[in-house]
Amino acid sequence: MARFQAVSLFCLMGLASIASSCSVRNPSESMVRLHFDFPDQVRRSSRISALESSAALPATLTEFSCLLVNVFGPGIESKNPKFGTNLDKIRQDALGGGSCGYPGIVSQTIIPKDGVFPNTSIELSIPTGVGRVIQVVGLIKATDCLLEMAMKNPAWQENPQGNYYSIGQVSADILSDVTLSLKDDYSAATETGKSNRRVDCYNTDANDALGAVQLTSPNGGEFIRDSVVTRIEWTSQQTATGSLAKLEYSRDNGATWIQIVAGLTNTGSNSYDWTPLTTLGNYAQSLVRVTVTDANGGSPVVDQSDAIFFFFFTNPTVNLSGITASQVIPAGTAVNLTWTATDNMQLATQPIKLEYFNPSTTTWILIADQEVNDGAYTWTAPMSTLVGARIRLSAKDQAGNVGYQESSTFTINNHQTVVNVTSPATGAYVSSASSRSITWTISDLPPPGTWTTNVAYTLNGGTSWTTIVSANTGYTQAWTPPAGNSSNVKIRVRVTDGFGIVTEAMSGVFTLDNTPPTITLNAQPPSIMPAEGMFNVAWTATDAGGIKPNTVHLKYYDGTNYISIASGRPAPGNHFWIAPTSPINSPISLYLQVEDRAGNIGEISSSNIVLSDVLFGILSIDAGTNHTCVLMDNGDVRCWGDNGAGQLGHSPAGFPESGVPLFTDSISNFETISAGGNTSSVYAPGIQKFWGSNAQGNFGNGNTTGATTPITVGHLGVTQLDVGNEQTCAVKNDGTAWCVGLNQYGSLGGGVSTTGTYTTPVTVTAANGFTNPTQISVGAKGACAVNNSGGLWCWGQGNQGQLGTNTGLQESAVPVEVNLASVQSVASGDSHSCALRTDQTVYCWGAGSAGQLGQGSTSNSDSPLWVSGIPTNISEIAAGGNQSCALATGGAVYCWGNTVQSPAQVTAPALTHITAGYSHVCGVTAQGRAYCWGAGTQGQLGDGQFTDSTVAVPVKYGTP
Repeated sequence: MARFQAVSLFCLMGLASIASSCSVRNPSESMVRLHFDFPDQVRRSSRISALESSAALPATLTEFSCLLVNVFGPGIESKNPKFGTNLDKIRQDALGGGSCGYPGIVSQTIIPKDGVFPNTSIELSIPTGVGRVIQVVGLIKATDCLLEMAMKNPAWQENPQGNYYSIGQVSADILSDVTLSLKDDYSAATETGKSNRRVDCYNTDANDALGAVQLTSPNGGEFIRDSVVTRIEWTSQQTATGSLAKLEYSRDNGATWIQIVAGLTNTGSNSYDWTPLTTLGNYAQSLVRVTVTDANGGSPVVDQSDAIFFFFFTNPTVNLSGITASQVIPAGTAVNLTWTATDNMQLATQPIKLEYFNPSTTTWILIADQEVNDGAYTWTAPMSTLVGARIRLSAKDQAGNVGYQESSTFTINNHQTVVNVTSPATGAYVSSASSRSITWTISDLPPPGTWTTNVAYTLNGGTSWTTIVSANTGYTQAWTPPAGNSSNVKIRVRVTDGFGIVTEAMSGVFTLDNTPPTITLNAQPPSIMPAEGMFNVAWTATDAGGIKPNTVHLKYYDGTNYISIASGRPAPGNHFWIAPTSPINSPISLYLQVEDRAGNIGEISSSNIVLSDVLFGILSIDAGTNHTCVLMDNGDVRCWGDNGAGQLGHSPAGFPESGVPLFTDSISNFETISAGGNTSSVYAPGIQKFWGSNAQGNFGNGNTTGATTPITVGHLGVTQLDVGNEQTCAVKNDGTAWCVGLNQYGSLGGGVSTTGTYTTPVTVTAANGFTNPTQISVGAKGACAVNNSGGLWCWGQGNQGQLGTNTGLQESAVPVEVNLASVQSVASGDSHSCALRTDQTVYCWGAGSAGQLGQGSTSNSDSPLWVSGIPTNISEIAAGGNQSCALATGGAVYCWGNTVQSPAQVTAPALTHITAGYSHVCGVTAQGRAYCWGAGTQGQLGDGQFTDSTVAVPVKYGTP
C-alpha cells in the first residue's frame, strides 16, 4: 500500500490510510500549491478507531465526509466574510459542498462526490508568509446527524466544540519541497456540558460509501515458497452485508494479475490462507492485491502490496562433512562439523539447523537451531552408546525452502574400555623352563561386549614385538618364554572391541632369566646315621636375579623315591633333619632344590648315608623301677618301658608301656636326667622338670598331683638330684641337702621319724659331722650321701643294715656316718647300697638276700663289704632293686644280685655309663648308643621285644 512520507506534521490515526499528499511545488513563489493525488482506485475515508472507542461519542459515529485545507495567519483575508465566525455555518457548508471559511482563513474544501473522493488531482494555491499555518481538517459525518459536541481540537482551544478534528498543520513559511504526511499521533479529549446539535448531513447512507481498504500482508520483502501456507491479510471499513473481496497476485510487479480467489466475504479484519503451487516458479517481482466490492454496486476499493515480495521454490544446496562412514566417536568428545550451504536466492539470516538421529528411539534430536551459515559447528557427542547414528543438516532460504543432507551412519561410544595386564607383574622374573600364564582384565566394553585380543612380547623394551597370539577372546594366555636372558621384557595386550576400537596396555618391565641358581650344602651328613638320628642340614644359594623367597625344598632319596623333609625354607637356611627309620643299613642321600625368581631350579645331593636303627646321641641315662629315660645331645628327652604312672612323659598319656623310646620333651641346657620308682626328672642349676608319679609329693612342688608330661618345678641352687621310689633328694650349692616325699623311718633325714608325706623339701639335718654333700642316692626307705671330704652318711631305715654303721641301728632320722672313707660315689638299691672309693674299689652293705652285696652269699651286712669278684679299676657303680653293677675302665660291666650272688661280666659292648632299675640294667657307649639287659616284659630294654635278655641289646629309635 502506498504511504505518505514527510516530516514535522501531526497526523490523525483515522486518516492514516487516506491516499492524498500535499507537495510544495515552488517555495520561491508567493503562493504555495498543495497537490492532492488520488489513486486510480476509489478509497474510502479511514475510520477513526480512537473516536469509536470514546464513551462520549455514539457508536454510530463512523467516518470523515470531507477534508478542509485552511491557511490562516497574518495578512490572510476571508474569502467568504458572510459567514463571519459562525462555526456551525462553516460546518454545514462543508458538509453540503462548496467552500467554507471565516475571517482570517483561506479555506478550500475537498468534498466527496456521492460519498467518495474523486479520482483526480486537486491543486490549491495557498499564499505563504511568515507566521502562517497550513491546516488540514477532517469533518466528521454522523449517520443520524446527531453529534456529541465533545471533540477537542488541541490547536483551536478557543473553539473546542464541533465535529471536526485537526489532522495536521505546519507553518507555511518553512515549506520547502516537503511532502505532508498524515500520521497516527493525535489526541482526543472529552468535554462535558456541551449540548447536542443538529446539523444537515450529506449522504447519510453508509452503504453508498465503501470506505478505505488496506492490504497488510504480504506487503513487501517477504519470501514465499511453494506448498507452504501464506496468509493474506487486509482490513476494510466496509463491513456491510454483501461486501465481497477478491484476491490476486502478480509475478511482474503489477503488469499482469492472476486471480487467487474471489467472492470472499469481507469484514473489518480479513485473512485468507493461500498455498502457492510449485508450478508458479521463482519470481522476484511479486505483488498481491485485494479488491472489495460494495454490495450496493458502489465502485470497488482496491489495495495492494506496498512493495514487491518473492516467489522462490528452489531448496538450498547443502554439503555436510566432518563424519565418515562407520566412524566411532567417543561419547562426550567434540566433533567438528563443517558444511557449505548455498542458494540461488539468499539464505535466511540464521538458516542452519543441526540434528542427530537416535536409533534407540528412532527420533531426531536437535543439536542447534537458527545458526549462522559460517560453515562450522563443534558438536559434543551425547553420553550415550548409539549404533547407526546420523547427523542431519538443514539450511533454510529466505523463502523458507529447506535443503537437507544427512551424514553416513556412525557410532557414538559411551564406553571407555580399560585393559590392565595383571601378570607377569612389574619386576617379575620368568624363564622358559615352564609355561607362564599371561593374564589381563578388560572392563567397560561397549555392546555387544565382544572382543579379540592380540598378545605380544618384547625383549628390548618395545623396539620390536613378537606375537604370542593374535585372536584370543579370553583373559589369559599360556606363554613359554624364549631361551636366553633379558632384563627389559614387556607384555603388550591389544583389545579390539565390537566397534573396532583398539585399546592397548603393557605390563611393567620384567626379567627373562634362564640361568638356574647355585646351591651349596655347607656340611655333608655322616656316612652312618642312626635311624631317626638328627643332622643339621645347612645350605646357601646364589643367583644373579635373586632367589625366590622360601623356595628351598629338602628331600631324601631312599633309592627309589624322593621323599620330602621340609619345604618353603629360606636361603641361606638350615633344618634339623631327623633321619628316617628305613631303609636300615641301606644308603640314602639328601637332596636340596631351590628356585630363583624366574622359576629356574637349582639342586644338589649329598653323599650316601647308611641308616642304623639304634638310638644315637645319648648324653646321660637313668633307670627307674621298670622304665628308663635318656637325655640326648640335641636336648631331647626320650623314655621307654612302664608307663603306668605317666613316667614316660609322652603325650597323650594312658598307654601302659612302650618297648621303644618315646619323645618326652625337648629340653635345652639340662645336664642330668634322673629316674626312680615311677618318677622321672631332669635338672640343671636353678630349674627342674618332673613327670610321672607324685603320690608321695616327691616332685616337691607342694602337692601330690602327678604329670604325664614334664612340668617345671623351681628348686633353686640344686647341683645334683636323685629320684627314688617315694622320695627325691638333692644336693644344693650352699653345702646342704634336702629331701621330699614320704617320711618313713626318718627317710627324709630331717630329724623326724614319724611317718608322713612332705610335699615341699625338708633340709637334711647336719648331724654327726654331715656337711657339704656332693652326691646323693635315694633307696626305698632312705638315702646316702657323699661329702667333699670323701665321707659317707646314710639315714632312714636300717633293719637290714642299710645304714652301714656296724652298730645294728634299725633307723635314723638324721644322717649317720658310714664306716668307710675316701668314697667317690654311692648308689642305693631298695635295701642296700654300694660305694665306689677313690681307689676304684667297690663296697656294699645292707640286704643281701638276692646276692646284691656280691659276697657269694645271701647274708645282710650293716657294714660295708669289699666286692672282690670284680676288677680294681672300676669307674662307675649302679644299684637298683636287688641288684648291683660296676663299670670297669675300658667299658666292661659286672653285675650281681637278683639271685646271682657273685659278680659276673655282662655280654655287652664297651660302655661309658651304666644305670640300674629294679631288675634291668642299661648303659651308654662312647658313640652315644644305649644297650639294656635283664627284665624286659614291660619294654624296659627298649629293643621293642618285651622279653627278657641276659645279654645287652641295643635300644632302638622309637617314635620321635
